[in-house]
Amino acid sequence: EFYQLNAVAAGVQDVRKVIERAGANRRRNRKTLLFIDEIHRFNKAQQDALLHSVEDGVLTLIGATTENPSFEVISPLLSRCLVYVLKPLSDEADLRYYDRIERNRLRADSLSGGKLAYVHIPNMGGDGLNEFVRQYYPQIRKQGLIIDARNNGGGFVSELIIERLRRVLAGLGNARNSQFIGTYPSQVFYGPMVCLINHYSASGPGPGEASPESAATRRWWTAATSPVPSSAPTAWRVAGRSRGTASIPTSRWTSGTTW
Repeated sequence: EFYQLNAVAAGVQDVRKVIERAGANRRRNRKTLLFIDEIHRFNKAQQDALLHSVEDGVLTLIGATTENPSFEVISPLLSRCLVYVLKPLSDEADLRYYDRIERNRLRADSLSGGKLAYVHIPNMGGDGLNEFVRQYYPQIRKQGLIIDARNNGGGFVSELIIERLRRVLAGLGNARNSQFIGTYPSQVFYGPMVCLINHYSASGPGPGEASPESAATRRWWTAATSPVPSSAPTAWRVAGRSRGTASIPTSRWTSGTTW
């Protein structure tokens, strides 16, 4: 249960009311979280009222202050807390990125009834591989997978990602004293896959740049969301279509049946 107080307007009685409710919650095996804004405005008596509840674990306290807590929060209370220094971000790009992919993930989850996984790969560099690992493995037991390579910045780790996506399910098993069914290998996705690309998807080559023929044999399909992807291998195949751009090829690769 969450409670919020502002130290400018709240007094000892407000703190004690929250503590009483926290005690009742504890008897019902429920946790209580108390957030106090501008906690430096509390005097010593008000801060003393929190001490025993924090020490006994009756409630979890989060206090926000613009002052140095070493001078504004009493030592007994401060010694029972962890101090985090929050610094403003110089760039909101990462926040906006994570907000966008989380909204896409929630939308895929909602529209599919929890059956579809959504993973966005921002590039084929170290950051992209980290994002793939962070997003992919927690969703590995979903029934279908959307790999979003739109706006992908390119790079050189696409082979590592493809190797993980191409793992083959060899078997299933469970212990006789458990209902959990595991896969072999343990980290393998089994289900249909689709990869989204657009004209900002740079070369890797990655799963989104595989030709439709090779994509079909590897259990994923490529879906272009804009007229002409500019990723190198794909661009060579569709060069000449309207409203698009194409990269100058320096090499080529084959799916085994077509160039």
